[in-house]
Amino acid sequence: MYTSTLLYLLPLLSLSLPSSAAGGPTPREIYEAASKRALPSRDDTDSHGHGKYNALLNTHGHGHVGRRSHGGGLDGKKLVRRKKVKAKRAGTTCRVSSAASDSTATATATIPAQQNNAIPKSSSSSSSSAYEQETETAYPTMSSSSTNEWQSSAAASSTSTSQQAESTSSSSSSSSSLFPWGTGSASWTTSSGGLSFESALKPLTAGKLPSHGTAPDGSDSLVANFPAGTVGISSAGFSFYTSGAHQGVQVDQAKEVSFSYSVYLADGFNFVKGGKFPGLYGGTSLEQAKSCSGGRQDSRDSCFSARLMWRTNAQGEIYDYLPVPYTNTDTGYGESIQRGAYDWATGRWTTVAMRVKLNDVGQANGEQELVVDGHSVISLKDVTFATSEGTKIYGIMAQTFFGGHTDDWASPNDQQIFFKDWSLAVLS
Repeated sequence: MYTSTLLYLLPLLSLSLPSSAAGGPTPREIYEAASKRALPSRDDTDSHGHGKYNALLNTHGHGHVGRRSHGGGLDGKKLVRRKKVKAKRAGTTCRVSSAASDSTATATATIPAQQNNAIPKSSSSSSSSAYEQETETAYPTMSSSSTNEWQSSAAASSTSTSQQAESTSSSSSSSSSLFPWGTGSASWTTSSGGLSFESALKPLTAGKLPSHGTAPDGSDSLVANFPAGTVGISSAGFSFYTSGAHQGVQVDQAKEVSFSYSVYLADGFNFVKGGKFPGLYGGTSLEQAKSCSGGRQDSRDSCFSARLMWRTNAQGEIYDYLPVPYTNTDTGYGESIQRGAYDWATGRWTTVAMRVKLNDVGQANGEQELVVDGHSVISLKDVTFATSEGTKIYGIMAQTFFGGHTDDWASPNDQQIFFKDWSLAVLS
């Protein structure tokens, strides 16, 4: 038995020879060296500057979760390869630049995380607020394609929101232009969603409602036609009076009223010397009030009219017949008040709104204001509309024509003016 054992160990005898004899380390030395050997040193960072084994900061200044202890374990725990996942903290907002509009719009979306300790990560890998987390918990994350889809969805949502805001803003702006002083105690409008022209303007106190037509932008409108060579109210344009007594609006019981509408003058419109636009009227009686125009001289203290005019080169003004002149411009055919305070635009709609507040009899404390496209352009104080008790506002005096009354005021060619958005409100 000893012989066989000795024979079995003979091949190993060369390993027990002194190193000087065998030319290498003894088996004992090899064993001890193997048991005491340290791991080869490695570079502690990868090509991106992120720590691999030690608790080193990456290029963003953030440490990885895993720390290798000096004992060779991961904080004394078994070293396990964990899948790196990226998660969003609940309530984190991700801002996505939208290139769908001329100006940069920002969409804000909230992505909920299923765990409270999910760490937010910016959508940009170069952001200084970016974080990466290694964890055994499988948080929901988005793949590259999902991220792109979310970004596209967010951008589309931003565009839609922006367009909706613009639409709402446009609608709000239109309403603001028609009712710059609010809608008061009662009001109506023929603007989108409002009354029809017939429902709002009839019954008429006098005159005839003009025909419908299509404006250059496709809008349904009331149309005033001006054949070449026509002047005055008898052969062109339109003229009608209405109280506008609808939806609780009773202007003959009001002290303060607003009236507005939109007008479209085509590109190249020839203004010649001037013409009239609609306004408000009143007086001591309906019959007295209806004739407060046309150079009327008698009983001027029993009526008033407050209209607008266009003048040469598109200049605009307030054009009033008042029982007590407000300026020294009344030569028997009304007063031209603040001519040139605004211009009538062509090739687009212009919205005008007029406010009239009656004075107390015996006091010059009436008011008149004109707002054009949402901007106050004329504001008058100390106006006298009434000199007799019982003076009332009777409604809309809707007249438009070239004139004056002489041929040098006539339209030189066939022309049209379009009207829409008729609106009336009782303010007090």
